[in-house]
Amino acid sequence: MYQTNVRKKTKMNIQRKLELNALCHQFGFDQEDHDKLRELSVHFLLEHAEMIPFVTDLNELAENRILKLTEG
Repeated sequence: MYQTNVRKKTKMNIQRKLELNALCHQFGFDQEDHDKLRELSVHFLLEHAEMIPFVTDLNELAENRILKLTEG
């Protein structure tokens, strides 16, 4: 069960990265812009640690919704 969940999360992370890269490309962001945005996000969360549970909960809800949609 645990290994299945780890595989699903790994698959979701890979899929998320591919989708994010495609979206950045669609909007005209190059890799440098993408890296800057990621760095800004990390710095924001470091400065506003109270937001981490909120962001984590949203990510978990989104992952669960995506799993339901993709698995039927």
